Amino acid sequence: MSPGPSPSAASKPSIEIPEYKLETDEFVRKGNGDFTIPHHVTFSRPGSDGVADRAEGNTQRGTVSLFGNVVLHDNGN
Repeated sequence: MSPGPSPSAASKPSIEIPEYKLETDEFVRKGNGDFTIPHHVTFSRPGSDGVADRAEGNTQRGTVSLFGNVVLHDNGN
């Protein structure tokens, strides 16, 4: 029997859409690719990252809307 992952190896739940990776503590998946992230969310892609209070979007369409205290950092790449 192989050992399970260590607690330090555990990662936050995430969704990757074509442009961004979204990480949070909870995703609520709905039909047709729709999802809601009701809590704090971090997002990243090559050259930028940011945070928001919550988000919603659709994985099939590759869309996401960010709400509340949205902060985006762009390093110019």
